Amino acid sequence: MSDPSLFKEFPEVSAKQWKQKIQVDLKGADYNDSLIWESPESIKVKPFYHAEDLQNASLFQSKSTKWKIGQELYVGDVAKTNQNALNALERGAESLVFLVPKQPMDWSRLFKGVDLE
Repeated sequence: MSDPSLFKEFPEVSAKQWKQKIQVDLKGADYNDSLIWESPESIKVKPFYHAEDLQNASLFQSKSTKWKIGQELYVGDVAKTNQNALNALERGAESLVFLVPKQPMDWSRLFKGVDLE
């Protein structure tokens, strides 16, 4: 399996750097008017979120946040989903979410070759 941390070789990018890049791409359009929208619950939704957004979040109690690359897989055909899972892990996924529509499930076939550690 390949190294699951795909981004070790890239420099870290701050939220400010992302916003500056987006503002350049907007070619003069206002960032707040163009990209921030309000949900029906009156929550302002930004176009991207960064780990820095969690620094002042009062409801989030984690001491450290490690973002993971995840892949969601629908389990229709167990053998095919197993192959898709192995492929996702090979391409760098660090976590898998299986959407299981029915029971019973042959879990041993689904997880065949998957390192559960």
